[in-house]
Amino acid sequence: MLFEGSLSKWTNVIRGWQYRFFVLDPAQGMLMYYTSKENMAKGEQRGVVLLKDAHLGIDSEDDSTFTIRSNGKTFHFQARDAEERQKWISNLEDAICLNTVNT
Repeated sequence: MLFEGSLSKWTNVIRGWQYRFFVLDPAQGMLMYYTSKENMAKGEQRGVVLLKDAHLGIDSEDDSTFTIRSNGKTFHFQARDAEERQKWISNLEDAICLNTVNT
């Protein structure tokens, strides 16, 4: 089952936090993102985070941010609030477990 919604994603020092629309596909092990929900409907994908063997990071000093480390790259995200972050964390944890093989 797909999980979708809005988060801010850290892009770089110059552009800072940018609004993105995200679609989590646990079966495919992918977190896809778009510049808007409208662009998602058009199929204009901005990027993807692969969740196989990914690791989540939660900042204890902030109740809305989290990170995903995947394939040597760290992605920074900011939810609207602590409750929204927890929804994303729970769904991401399930998707990562589904797509990670313990060896």
